[in-house]
Amino acid sequence: MDFIKKNRMWIGIAACGVAILGCFLPFATVSAFGLSESVNFIDGDGKLVLIAAVISGVLLYLQNGKYQKFSWISSAIGLFITLYDASNVGKKMSGLVNTHMGIGFTIIMLGFIVAIIIPFIKSE
Repeated sequence: MDFIKKNRMWIGIAACGVAILGCFLPFATVSAFGLSESVNFIDGDGKLVLIAAVISGVLLYLQNGKYQKFSWISSAIGLFITLYDASNVGKKMSGLVNTHMGIGFTIIMLGFIVAIIIPFIKSE
């Protein structure tokens, strides 16, 4: 736990970087009739999630602790946008089309969850 307390800023920035990376990876895969297509999140609302992750990372980098505690807000916004888009994947498709979430979704979620938790850990 001491390692996390001492390096919480860098862990949070790395988590934001992971969320940014996830925007460029396959977010969802749609398959029908033996064909499949992967969709990157950056093509849609991923731009908003990317901006939220950058803002959160910048707020975590600021050395003054009063701004670091607000970084969770932009991380939560990015998380909710991601969850909203994930809940809408495949809703307008017919029964012949299969959809499933890709690695980008998982990586974005993990990055934002860590970025939300980090500001609440007390530093030494």
